[in-house]
Amino acid sequence: MTSRAMKGGAIDFLMKPFQKEDLLAAIHQGLERDRRRREEQAEWSLLQSRFDELTAREGEVLELIGAGLTNKEAAAKLGISEVTIKMHRGQVMRKMKAASLAELVRMVDRLKPRARQ
Repeated sequence: MTSRAMKGGAIDFLMKPFQKEDLLAAIHQGLERDRRRREEQAEWSLLQSRFDELTAREGEVLELIGAGLTNKEAAAKLGISEVTIKMHRGQVMRKMKAASLAELVRMVDRLKPRARQ
């Protein structure tokens, strides 16, 4: 019964008889998990909305930056100049509201599973 409940989405399983404190602790744990899940979803939605504002070329540049390519390598891959890559990267940083390249890469990692195809 316990494994079925957990597979069905239960976060805890209380055996009867249980203490009121145990029930309250389980409720608080469930509420906290839900709060964190909602917070993570809101953060992801914000990142996704910023990503959706990028042009197709900016999206390509973002993916290459996220993959760890240098400006020179990304420029060669896209067949454009390094100066143009730097311009696109600046636009991507501004639109994604990334304070640093490291932050931008973390954003790419968060978006990867759901990024537009």
